[in-house]
Amino acid sequence: MENTELIDNGNKIKEQERKTELSEFDSNLTYMNMKRLLALYKARCNIYEKMFKVTEVTPKAFINYYTCPDCNKDWTDEWSSTCNDDCPHCGCRHIEPCRSEELEGFVQG
Repeated sequence: MENTELIDNGNKIKEQERKTELSEFDSNLTYMNMKRLLALYKARCNIYEKMFKVTEVTPKAFINYYTCPDCNKDWTDEWSSTCNDDCPHCGCRHIEPCRSEELEGFVQG
């Protein structure tokens, strides 16, 4: 009976050692795979930057000129686009600009 217990204990120890070795092997593989994936990701980012010439986008601003169709009053307003506005004099809504000029050297603050 004692010999059987020794063999069983020896098998248990060997099995635990094998599990530890496999766990370390899996960890090493996972680490190596992660390093490879990171290298691929960095390489793709470099390729995309070269392909698309990533640059900062400068915001635009426009002076829009309006004339109200109801009260015939003129006004201007600055916007980030050439959008419709409401008349500040009579409240007429959704008036399209007669013309728009892009502001040079605009810095959004």
